[in-house]
Amino acid sequence: MGSSIWLLLFSVVHITLHHLVAPTITQTDVLCTSEAEYCWRCADFGNYTNGSIFQQNLISLLSSFSNTSQNQANYGFHNSSLGQGSNKVNAIALCRGDLGLEGCRSCLSDSTQSLIRNCSYKTEAILWAEPSMVRYSQDLIFGIKEEDPVRYLPSPNYASNEQAFRLVLNPLLEILSDKAASGDSRQKYAAGHATVPGYETIYAHAQCTPDIEKVNCSN
Repeated sequence: MGSSIWLLLFSVVHITLHHLVAPTITQTDVLCTSEAEYCWRCADFGNYTNGSIFQQNLISLLSSFSNTSQNQANYGFHNSSLGQGSNKVNAIALCRGDLGLEGCRSCLSDSTQSLIRNCSYKTEAILWAEPSMVRYSQDLIFGIKEEDPVRYLPSPNYASNEQAFRLVLNPLLEILSDKAASGDSRQKYAAGHATVPGYETIYAHAQCTPDIEKVNCSN
């Protein structure tokens, strides 16, 4: 599992990760909560045991991502490793680019707990919440474009005029994709909005993990 191309479109959802119900939405091997507040996938290969060195490394590494001062220095992006050999854990965490420091810290803390709980004893997993993403693996995942797993989450709201909506949406996404890809090694993120004449305003954002190359992010 490599770095994520993190392009999500969704209606705004209030996140309270620690109060979520059991998952009821599935798509292939990706699970989501009933309201899609967060989704996750646990790899179906590789397990670690309770109390193992791998587990200790995993918990220690993921917990470090919610450190406030580190978030401030890293613009909400983390990619680190801990351990040696079969006990080595590689992990990535990414907060949405417009998320404040405390919001990022809180989301990463909640997401880490949810990921460990939902994918207990798995050596590879990923979790997306609306404001953040966390993933880990025994394999190298830094600087590698990865488009899998994927989960499409359409809004329950329909466009007032589908054709007019698409004519505004597509150029907006192209602009944001190009802008995000042009970011530096600290952040690749862009947000913007455009109004469908006579109808609604579209708000969108695009984001990649900043460790991948510009061309891969753009693609």
